[in-house]
Amino acid sequence: MLDLTFVREHLSQVEEMLRTRGIDPAEALKDFAQVDAQRRQAISAAETLKAHRNQVSEEIARLKKSGQDATAKLEEAKQFREQIQGLEKAAEEYDGRIRIGKVNIDEQQQLAAQYGVRAIPTLLLFHNGEVADQIVGLRSKRDLKASFDRVAA
Repeated sequence: MLDLTFVREHLSQVEEMLRTRGIDPAEALKDFAQVDAQRRQAISAAETLKAHRNQVSEEIARLKKSGQDATAKLEEAKQFREQIQGLEKAAEEYDGRIRIGKVNIDEQQQLAAQYGVRAIPTLLLFHNGEVADQIVGLRSKRDLKASFDRVAA
């Protein structure tokens, strides 16, 4: 199996090597663009969640510095941290079966619009290149696992 980054960066060479081996590049790489796009989207989505957690952390610091109550923001940061940890733990449990990534929707607004992302966090679960489930808001590890199991089945 070839690394997606290698294929993306050396696509013409990979196609030529496939031809020399008697393999039709169009058939062998038919899902490449889709898989690569999903991988990039997933990585960006995870980064977005962490970026929002960091913004909340900065707001907490500002509130504390000004002597204001930061309890609600602390709870929000805790929920982000728990969701990130849950996703990372799920990634370990589903190693080889699922991939988890992130999209920074501030930087990828067109992509967010394409998938109807209107709230953070939003998780899109893909199966065979199609959105199989959408989860909006923070969820428990148990709920995430149930969704992953449904999609991965």
